[in-house]
Amino acid sequence: MAMEKVERQVMIYQLRNRHFRTWIVLAVLLPVGFVAALLAIPKDKFGEIISHQRPQDASVEKLSEDDLVSISILKGADNPGVEITLKQALRVPGASIFLASDDSDDINLAQMLGQIDSRNTYYFGTNGEVVHGQYLLFYDPINRTVFHKIAL
Repeated sequence: MAMEKVERQVMIYQLRNRHFRTWIVLAVLLPVGFVAALLAIPKDKFGEIISHQRPQDASVEKLSEDDLVSISILKGADNPGVEITLKQALRVPGASIFLASDDSDDINLAQMLGQIDSRNTYYFGTNGEVVHGQYLLFYDPINRTVFHKIAL
């Protein structure tokens, strides 16, 4: 059997030059784009999420309760906060908790405290004092709806 000679096409000079310049541009633009994307993350909507561990020296004041949750405020600690105890499993896989100053369901006007799963007790530190008249909003990020609201 005779072997056939396979011809390879060689990249011409103009194409090789354009290919080289493209890789140089990508080497510069990709890191710049990555850093720009990190800097563009909105920080004000989510606020600063503080420790999820309950302080030992805090006094607990039970504030609100309904069929789904029991809410307590922790006072007297360096890091005041809200303790949320779920009495029954949520019907969503996870939820975001927001602290709102009024009865509105608009999470853009509220401070995000953190994320919870469908069971357990959670502690969220707050940036300020929790007062009566505020609301906790339980937000379903999948369906983008507030599925539960409780007044403090």
